[in-house]
Formats: sequence, C-alpha cells, structure tokens
Amino acid sequence: MTLNDREKKIALGTGIVLGGIVFYTMILGPLIESRAQALDRLEKARTDLASDHQTMSSSRRLAGEFARMSGPSMKHESPEAEGQVLNAISEWARECNLTLVSVKAEAGEKEKGYQKITFRATANGGMLAISRFLYRIETAGIPVRVSDIAITSHKEGTDDLEARMAITTIYAVTPDKPAAKPAGASASAR
Repeated sequence: MTLNDREKKIALGTGIVLGGIVFYTMILGPLIESRAQALDRLEKARTDLASDHQTMSSSRRLAGEFARMSGPSMKHESPEAEGQVLNAISEWARECNLTLVSVKAEAGEKEKGYQKITFRATANGGMLAISRFLYRIETAGIPVRVSDIAITSHKEGTDDLEARMAITTIYAVTPDKPAAKPAGASASAR
C-alpha cells in the first residue's frame, strides 16, 4: 500500500498528536503533578518550621518569665511549700481580721512535674474580711489558689459568716526524689 503525499502528512500529523498525548499523559503530566505536590510539602514544611521556631522562642521566653515569677517562692520540698502556705494563710487571716478556726493539709496528686497540696481551711468573720482574705490569696506572690469555697451564715441576717475553702499550692518535684506526703499540719486561731 502506497501513501500519497496528503496521506503521509495526515499520518505524520496524527502520529505527532498521538505522541504528544502519550508524552503528556505518561511523562509530563505526572512530572507536573509531583512537582506541585513537592511544592505543597515544601510550603507545609516551611510553615511547620516557622511555627516550631515561634514555639521554641515562646518557650524560652516563658521559661525565663516563669523562673522570674516563681523565683524563691517556688519550693522544691513538701515541708517548705507546706510551711510557706500555712504561714501565709495565718498572716493573711490576721491582716484581714478573720478568725482562722482550722487549717489541715491533705495529700495531693502529681501533675506534670509538680506536686499539688490542698489545704482545707475554715474561718469565721464578716463578708469584708472574707473578701479581703480571698483577694490576698488571689494576688499572692506564691503559687497558691482557692480551688473550692463554701460560705454559710451562723445566724440568718447577720454578717457572722463561716468560710470553708480548699486552698491549693504546688511545688516542683525533683526527678530523683519522690513526692513527700504532707505532714497534715493543723493551725488554729489564737
């Protein structure tokens, strides 16, 4: 079979078109797609790297700020932390004209490298004295907070109140020492 000039040109054009389709489908298309995926992965890696750098710088800054804030107030032993909070509670109650009935330490749980100690305190006084006492706790320079509180009236219609509260503190646990149990100290009003 002999092809004339016109048929040769049609066959050549068809071959070029089919070759182009095969080249695009088999080689160029997958190459373009894998390049786009590689660019997406690169952009995600750059974003992750920038986020990690920001996290690291924030961590360094916050670690320094935490060390500055906790300074000498963050204790590393249970008796030190317990004594610090018991002394502070007694001092705050005295300053606020609040009668401290009892304070008892309870064993707490370990959480992220810190040991928590909870103190159950009962105090009597007026609303102003209790509010000042709570303010002293919340603005203290030591790691302490009120985790639970119940206020009841001794006599209806009077400002003679009883506050029962759970005051919590933490201390840093060194990895080589297990957390000590609180001594269960009790303080009463004088």
